[in-house]
This record gives sequence, C-alpha cells and structure tokens, in this order.
Amino acid sequence: MSLDNPVPMKPEGVAGRIKTYTENQVSYSLLRRAMRVGNKAESELALTCGLSVDVDEVAILFNNESQLQQFSNDIHRQYGWHIFNVVESGLVNEVGLRGSHQQDSYEATYVFVSHLLVPGIRLELMLVRSGQASLHDDVSDPRIMHASWKTPSLEAYESHMRTLDDQLVPIAKEYVSDYGRFSYWGHEAPYLKPRVNLRDQASG
Repeated sequence: MSLDNPVPMKPEGVAGRIKTYTENQVSYSLLRRAMRVGNKAESELALTCGLSVDVDEVAILFNNESQLQQFSNDIHRQYGWHIFNVVESGLVNEVGLRGSHQQDSYEATYVFVSHLLVPGIRLELMLVRSGQASLHDDVSDPRIMHASWKTPSLEAYESHMRTLDDQLVPIAKEYVSDYGRFSYWGHEAPYLKPRVNLRDQASG
C-alpha cells in the first residue's frame, strides 16, 4: 500500500490517526507496536483513571545513533514519516521521590518525527548520550518507552499526577529539565508520561 491508500489500524483513538502499511519489516513492526501502545494508553487512562487525554507522543528508546538513524531512514523512505525537530537536551534531573535512593541525571538526544496524514501524534526517537538514566538502561533492541500527553499548566500536570496516584498507578520517576516537568508511571516500559512545558510558559 502507498500513502495514497493508507490502511487505518482501528477507527478510534490514537490508532485511528495512525496509518499502517503492508510491508512486513522490522521498522514497520516497531512502528505498529508503538501506535498500539498509544491507543492502549488512551483507553486505559479513560477507563481506569477517568482521564480523558489525547496521547500525542509515543517514544522509542535506541541503544546507539546508528540504530536510531536506521529506523528514522526506514520510516521516512517506506512510510513517509518526516523529522521535524531534533533536540539535544541539557541535563535532565530526577526529582526526589519517596523511597528513591540514587538520583538520575542525564543528557539525551530527541528526534521528533511526524506524518502529514497522521495529525495529532508524533514519535519521539530517544538516545541517552551521557549520565545515569536508570529507566533507560540495558537497551540492546529498540524499546517503546512511553505514551505521553501534554498538560496545559503545572496545576493540571499535578492534578493528573494525583489522579494516577489515587488510582494506585505506581510512579517510577519524575524529572525536571529545561523543557519543564514530566513523570513516568507504571511498573515497566512502556510507561504513562504526563508532561508540562514550563519553558514556553515562562517566555510567553
């Protein structure tokens, strides 16, 4: 199938915004799994937590730059996804949580890709460059790390955190960066990740 005749995975949720194609390759399989994670996250948040959110980002963690570049090239050539931003982060520091001991602090590269036929969702291709990022350790094959949604304010972000906590979803880590704040929820990857952009709020 070409982009002129895309095949939707499901009619609703994130997957309804994602088009899949018939070529059965490693990158296609990873792309398909990432979109399923986003769709499942939206459903679980609505059903178990009463949170109606639009998951607008699914992240894939890579072990090295070559691995990330190969995936990026594959989904561009075969499926028409385009890089629209590359961010070299400053230090991302863990916020101290109850029961936590060693604190994470790391720098990462984020490659953001999107598709004209798939509005409202992006892929974040992630590579940890340096430091300690305990949730991102021991990666050999690419790993789907999280399904994320943006909250409009710090108050909304903290409200979503309280809701997740009230529903007994375990918090894994919370971080602060030059972007803002975000947190990972769940027992293992792929995590749920609410986030808030404090940088643009401060400059605006």
